[in-house]
Amino acid sequence: MEDVHSVEIAPCTNSRFLRPKRVKYTQNGVEKTWDYMHVHDRGNVGVAGSLQTLFYAEVTDDMRVSTGGGVQEEGEMIEVVELPLGDSRKFIMDSSINRPGLLLFAFMWFYDTKMGKK
Repeated sequence: MEDVHSVEIAPCTNSRFLRPKRVKYTQNGVEKTWDYMHVHDRGNVGVAGSLQTLFYAEVTDDMRVSTGGGVQEEGEMIEVVELPLGDSRKFIMDSSINRPGLLLFAFMWFYDTKMGKK
């Protein structure tokens, strides 16, 4: 076993790999900020170890009641993005598209648990 000792948590003020960023914007007349981490050469939503929750639901076009949006009073701005199943594997493999790791995991979960049942 490795002899690891003298471990401490310290501020990361100068890293070649991580750069904290802050986006400032105005949404519906309210000034807001959003912090994120620029990782290596790509921006990333969430950082390894961050808690993210994924929900899955099967819906049809007949169930649609709006174009998306979320609960406006809670500041939600949800954009519905439709990706044909036939294009999803290309999306996963295209490294030029910046996407969070949880989304890639979601696709793999879908292929493993849902595609095999249909």
